[in-house]
Amino acid sequence: MAQPGSAQRSGRWGRRFKSSRPDQFSLKIKGQAMNETHGAKIWVKGRVQGVGYRAFVEREAISLGLLGYCKNLADGRVEVVLEGGREGIDRLIKRLWEGPLLAKVMDMSIDWEARPMNFSGFSIEY
Repeated sequence: MAQPGSAQRSGRWGRRFKSSRPDQFSLKIKGQAMNETHGAKIWVKGRVQGVGYRAFVEREAISLGLLGYCKNLADGRVEVVLEGGREGIDRLIKRLWEGPLLAKVMDMSIDWEARPMNFSGFSIEY
């Protein structure tokens, strides 16, 4: 009997089929591996505290499958730390400029991280 998660033996010599589980292969799109993880630290400046900005960031990041956190800083900015696919991070950055209805983003600084940060989800930190 086959183990859970393994393919059944097939063929003349009982070779296994190549696994189709997402963690067992990687697709290449435009020269980058699909499962390649990128990281970014983003500081958002403007009217971004007290207007639901962090909840907005959390919703958007989760919908894009990104990991990390966001938090208010004492100087009035919001810090967003992300880990995930480059396309998802780029999409979120575009959405961060828009923000929720009452927010007004004036400036944004981005620091791309090379090392994985190993988050397990996305959260709002206090």
